[in-house]
Amino acid sequence: MKILRNILLGLTISLLSLIAITGALTYIFQDKLKQFAINQVNAQIKVPIIVKGGIDVSFFKNFPNVSISLQDVTINDPLRIHQDLLQLNTVSLLVNISEVMSEKQSLRKIILNKGHIYLLEDGYGKTNFDILKKTNENSSNSELQLKSVILKDVALIWHSIPSQTKFSATIDHAELHGDFGKTNFGLGVDANFYWNYLVYKQDTFSVFKKTSLAFAFQIDKPSKITEIKPSVLRIEKTEISVAGKLNNSNKLYNDLQITASCKGDKMASLLSLLPNSIQDKLSGAKGDGEYAIHLNVNGKSGNGNTPQIKLNGFLKNGEIELKQLKYAIDRVNTELSYDSKVDVFSITSFKANYDGKPIDFSLQVNDIKKAPTFDLTANGVLNLQAIQSFIPEQYVQNAEGEIDFKHFRLMGQLDENRKLLATSLKGSGKFTFKEAEIQANDVTYGNINGVLEYEHDHLDATNVTANFLTTDFLFNGKIDNLVPYIIEKIKRENNTPLVLDGSLSIKQFNLTNMLKAFKKEEDKKGSDKIDIREIFNMEGKLSLSVTKFQYNKIIVEDITVDVGLNPGTLMLRSFDARGMGGTIHHSGLISFSNNREMIMNGTLNFSGVEIPQIFEQAENFGQTTLTSKNIKGEIKADVDYRVVFDDYKNINMDKINATLNCSILKGELINFEPIKVASKFIRVEELNHIYFSDLKNQLLIKNSTIEIPKFEIQSSAINVMLNGSHTFKNDIDYHIKVNLRKLLANKLKKNNNNEYIEEDPYEGTNLFLSLKGKMSNPTVKYDKQYADQKVSEDFKKEKENLKTLFKKETVKTETKDKTKEDKYFDTREKPKFIELEEGN
Repeated sequence: MKILRNILLGLTISLLSLIAITGALTYIFQDKLKQFAINQVNAQIKVPIIVKGGIDVSFFKNFPNVSISLQDVTINDPLRIHQDLLQLNTVSLLVNISEVMSEKQSLRKIILNKGHIYLLEDGYGKTNFDILKKTNENSSNSELQLKSVILKDVALIWHSIPSQTKFSATIDHAELHGDFGKTNFGLGVDANFYWNYLVYKQDTFSVFKKTSLAFAFQIDKPSKITEIKPSVLRIEKTEISVAGKLNNSNKLYNDLQITASCKGDKMASLLSLLPNSIQDKLSGAKGDGEYAIHLNVNGKSGNGNTPQIKLNGFLKNGEIELKQLKYAIDRVNTELSYDSKVDVFSITSFKANYDGKPIDFSLQVNDIKKAPTFDLTANGVLNLQAIQSFIPEQYVQNAEGEIDFKHFRLMGQLDENRKLLATSLKGSGKFTFKEAEIQANDVTYGNINGVLEYEHDHLDATNVTANFLTTDFLFNGKIDNLVPYIIEKIKRENNTPLVLDGSLSIKQFNLTNMLKAFKKEEDKKGSDKIDIREIFNMEGKLSLSVTKFQYNKIIVEDITVDVGLNPGTLMLRSFDARGMGGTIHHSGLISFSNNREMIMNGTLNFSGVEIPQIFEQAENFGQTTLTSKNIKGEIKADVDYRVVFDDYKNINMDKINATLNCSILKGELINFEPIKVASKFIRVEELNHIYFSDLKNQLLIKNSTIEIPKFEIQSSAINVMLNGSHTFKNDIDYHIKVNLRKLLANKLKKNNNNEYIEEDPYEGTNLFLSLKGKMSNPTVKYDKQYADQKVSEDFKKEKENLKTLFKKETVKTETKDKTKEDKYFDTREKPKFIELEEGN
């Protein structure tokens, strides 16, 4: 026990002695040590160091080394005016305690504590951290035997302008250890820090995760070559192995030979290391599965040089979750690679399941840096709802259904602005649509079914159905240029026509609804109006059958037609249909002009068509004088016409041209104003409802005017000869010839209630009237000029008859086959006319 007490007493005395000695040494040698620190700094550093807080010496703080601490240290940045290269609370220089009393001390360790360091390489290759003097410049007798540099709680930024790289980290603890005084030495770096971000060219890598590294370097100062021994960088749970070589001998660029690889089983942690531009698209992505990536960087970097980058990777039995998708993509097995030298990115194989349906594809992209070309092959089932979630809502609002695709291949090219060149697209494959529905631009395209087989812009369609805007389609046939046609339509280009050869069946074609949809689209897009010419940019031929066609009030049923297609033009051949109570045959064309006109030219043949239905469905042709309520009967007509629709939907009345050769059967006029106007002079109640015999005439429509050649109306009320004109603005110029004998006979028959049968309704007195002006209030006059002309023509005919008598030809003046026109003026008596005062 006594021995133990003696030992403890001896240790205590020794410790107290040591403390006393070190205290004495500190007091005796502190000036010398401070001067040593100043000499070391001046000997090693080319730029001024500013020490604002003084210098402290401690023999205990880092025992067995003596610590010389510079307080509040700043070094100005030689490249950035009024900026700091570093600013630290404390810079501690450590000297071995055994060298304190010798004439030569050596710096063994430096500790940098609390502050920030900004390392910069400017655009000329100069660095702000090249502040150490060369060995032959050292004036101090001390040797540089630095073994370690330690950083504690230091914010570090490294910015390289030539390589367009910026790195930021917050260092918790880092140590660089090696024989810094030698020209060739090994350097170890062990660090724990938070990697804040890395910016490389146009991409930003944001990590903000706990990071550690254990690196080993072999540095050769004369050659400026640094070898990276096998080292490890660990970001959270992702471990990256690194090795290689850096050559900094050229001031303009760095020569790199670096390999890096990582592997793991948590895809999410790997995805978090991708550039922000990709992470934004994969926001919320999660993943599992065994993965591995290997990176090789070889070549010059900086001053416009880019090293060759090779990347290879794989994922086995993976599962990827994306917030845009309802289900996870599971059973993922894929391999990928990239080589910047040949500028080729490849997904050699990608196999997975989505919602229990398989997906299998491969992709190769060439010339990524300039004008990429791509080659995609795929098989599987495409879920439209999953695809729609990646498309901006402004283009597609909803999508449902599936597309089963087999042997699908698509090749194409982008230009230097990353825009798709539609003419470059080529592909093949077989697609089976199953109850697909797409809503785009507020229009729903539904009931999409059928099979499409695609081969380099040529497509065979089998039982393809679709429905939109209350119009449904069933198509069988061949289509060419479908993909470029669709893409150019979206881009508002109109170069490549859609080529059709097949049959199209439509149950109901509602042109009114379709044109309204185009109008809504125009209202939304403003000046960027959709043009129906883009839709009808087609070539080829089409056998068309329509069960029911509707345009405004016009309804035509059971249409069969052969359609010839040219860009902006539909040629209608062998058109047969039922409508308006009869049958219709038509031939002609529909064209869409550059100034948004729809022009219809052709020949129409009507048979058994109900006149009231014509007027009702044609909305009375834009006039109110003769409407569906004023006329009855059937029409048989041959019509040659040209009609122009402004903005594809409004009839331009000034541009209607037509010739109508028509016959009206079983005709009736009911409350027809032009006839009722005549009642000012002819007061007959029968004029309100007139039954007339079959009529034949030719009408001409031109310059907004209907030209009516002279024709005869035999009616229940009156016999009339009529000719004239009627404008679409209801300006009329009618010439009417009325046989008064018929009128008076009808009056007598009505008043006396005696049956009167007129043997010849064209004999006796005739009345000539003209009606001019507005239909609502025309000017009615006795048409003396027309009557005189008529007398002259009739006497001329009588003269010819006399010549015939002199030739002893038998002339029967009273025969049943005498023409009605002859019976107006009989040579037995001078024709009689009623003279009326002109006026209303």
